[in-house]
Amino acid sequence: VDARTVRSAKPEEATNIEFGLKKTLDNGFVNIALFEQEIDGFQSNLFTGTGFALINAGKQVHTGVEVDSAYAVNDNLTLTASATYLDPEYETYNAVPDLTGQAPAGVSEISANLGAVYAYEMGADKEAYFRVEYMYEDEVQVVDNVASSIASREVNLMNASYGIENTKYGWEIRAWVRNLTDDEFLISAFPTTAAEGSFTGYVSAPRTYGIALRQNF
Repeated sequence: VDARTVRSAKPEEATNIEFGLKKTLDNGFVNIALFEQEIDGFQSNLFTGTGFALINAGKQVHTGVEVDSAYAVNDNLTLTASATYLDPEYETYNAVPDLTGQAPAGVSEISANLGAVYAYEMGADKEAYFRVEYMYEDEVQVVDNVASSIASREVNLMNASYGIENTKYGWEIRAWVRNLTDDEFLISAFPTTAAEGSFTGYVSAPRTYGIALRQNF
């Protein structure tokens, strides 16, 4: 595909089928969903090193199951958990025939999110909370046009924050840290421009932290 001549594509056509079960508990809930999504004429937009190749490349099918839940352990502590198992496939890939029947890059088979929030009162009109979140994605090839031996990723990301809210005057102060464990993984990759056989990638942001102030009026 010549990225210099391909500038537009027709709209994608998506068909979604989903069956679900929702259960409310005394202190939480559990939701389960089985789904299948078909995308006809999916838009391929790979960066080739000199530009983006945008075309209607074929058909994708995504089949999976998702579980979402939350549980209040007591008045202060709430736990959340969600997980997805996904079986994605290029049913047809006209632009790259070798990928027909293969799994699309960048789509993890298993992903999960865990969270916990501990909240408590600090006296008149003040509430405090501590929040921690963990996100996991199993190893996957990053992009279709760079081999997994060169560009793959597994995500183990943890964020945390501590905040104090004043319910009377509407202000909040929050200290936060993202990527607490300084996990490093590739976000994207592509063949390097004018350097055949070499590749360039973008890595995740390192550990960052800060303080946020908010005032509601």
